[in-house]
Amino acid sequence: MDMKKTVLGGTLIATLAVAMLLTTTFATASASGNGPAVAFQQTAVATAVATAPAAPTAVGAPAGGTTYSGKVTRTGDTLTINSNNQDRQFTAAPNLVVVRDGRDATFGDLRENDQVNVTAAPDGRATRIEATSASGFNPLWLLPLLLIPLLLIPFLMGRRRKPGDFIVERNTGSTTTTTRPTETTTTRTTTTSDSTADRDISSRR
Repeated sequence: MDMKKTVLGGTLIATLAVAMLLTTTFATASASGNGPAVAFQQTAVATAVATAPAAPTAVGAPAGGTTYSGKVTRTGDTLTINSNNQDRQFTAAPNLVVVRDGRDATFGDLRENDQVNVTAAPDGRATRIEATSASGFNPLWLLPLLLIPLLLIPFLMGRRRKPGDFIVERNTGSTTTTTRPTETTTTRTTTTSDSTADRDISSRR
C-alpha cells in the first residue's frame, strides 16, 4: 500500500508541476506577443485581407488581348477612342505597331476622326493600331481600278481581229475590189494599163 501511495503521490505532483509550467509559459507568451493570442490575431488579419474586395480597375481599361474598334476622339500622349459609345484610353507600348491607310506610321500620326482597331495589353498599353484616315482614302482601293484595264486589253484585241476574218481581192481590168465579211466593200479606180494607153496613142496618129 505504501508503495502505491508513493507512486500516486509522485504522479499527482508531476501533473501539477506540468500544469503550472504550461500556465506560466502561456502567460509569458501572451505578454511578449508570441503566443496563441498573437497567432489568433494574425489569422484574423489574414482572413480579413483575403475577403476584402479587390481594388477597382480604371474606367475604360481594356482587357488583355482585346481589340477595340472605334473613332479617335483625342490624340496626344494618350489616345482616346469612342468604342460602343464608351470612351477608352490607351498609351503606346514600346513595341507598338501602327498602320495608317495601309502604310507604316507612328503613334503621333493618328488624327481625330480616324477609324481605328486597337489591340491592347492588360496594362492598357496599345501593342497594335490599324487606322484609316477620316478621308477614307486607302491606296489599296486603287488596285481593282488598275486591274480593270489590264483585263480589258485581251478582250479588245480579240474584237479587233478574229480568226475568221479574210480578204478577197479581184482584178477586173482597171478596177480592184476588196471584200471583207465583216466590213463594208470598198472600190477604188486605178490608172489604165499600158496596153490601153498605147492603143490611144496609135489612134491619134
